[in-house]
Amino acid sequence: MLTEIAEKVIDEWKICNNDERKLTLKAVLWKSHSASESGKQTQGILKNMRKHREN
Repeated sequence: MLTEIAEKVIDEWKICNNDERKLTLKAVLWKSHSASESGKQTQGILKNMRKHREN
């Protein structure tokens, strides 16, 4: 929820200030701007870790 609020505030700032200030802000979020170093999907890695802990 907090990330959604931050994204909204940044979007509103862009609407009001982009042209005048010649700047662009972009929300960089782990969900959309990160990747596993192993090249595997993060959700799959987490599921495997959970399986191993349960056994």
